[in-house]
Amino acid sequence: MALEAELRTYTLAGAAVAGLVGTRMHARMLPQAPTLPAIVYQRIDTRRLHDLAGPDGLPRARMQVTCWGSTPAVAYSVAEVVRERLDGARGAWGSLTIGACLCVGERDLEDPEASRSGVALDFMIQYEEG
Repeated sequence: MALEAELRTYTLAGAAVAGLVGTRMHARMLPQAPTLPAIVYQRIDTRRLHDLAGPDGLPRARMQVTCWGSTPAVAYSVAEVVRERLDGARGAWGSLTIGACLCVGERDLEDPEASRSGVALDFMIQYEEG
């Protein structure tokens, strides 16, 4: 399974995350007229290292996980439980073996036209390719 699918499954398996967003974790963008709070995830880039034998088989993906709420306080609450669930995680995520998942950035977002606030979390995730 792709990293994106395993990230979604692993994140939503956390009781605190599921308690706030249920299953409202979407790829790339929020649906039109979303129910909040909700989460959006997307791959920003993937770095692959090589040696003389070829690829090392341990890609490092930068995944952005954006937590949206109707107020900044709600967005911060969702971001906190997502960060607690993912930062430092390692081991089996379904069919993938995660070597490290590290939170490497965090920033506030505002969407005043849609009356919502967000917190974008960036994670570097190193995993084994099959």
